[in-house]
Amino acid sequence: MAEQSKKPKSMGEADYRRGAFDRIGDSFILLRAEAFGGSAYLAGRGAEGALRAVLWKADREIQQGKKSLDTGHDLRRFIRAPW
Repeated sequence: MAEQSKKPKSMGEADYRRGAFDRIGDSFILLRAEAFGGSAYLAGRGAEGALRAVLWKADREIQQGKKSLDTGHDLRRFIRAPW
């Protein structure tokens, strides 16, 4: 049997959007449990995922694999102001 490529499938707009909704939902559960630190953290991860979804959908170079959103959690690395 031939060995299959171990390279993971790249993330797309729908993946980032789905992950963002999941993190926001998890954040709400923690908020209701008054676990404010975890809730704030997951809300931030949800916002980051939503932003990545918007950037992926808007940038053809990201869609084509010429640019990457794999920047860790440093949003400044993939958001560059034009000024």
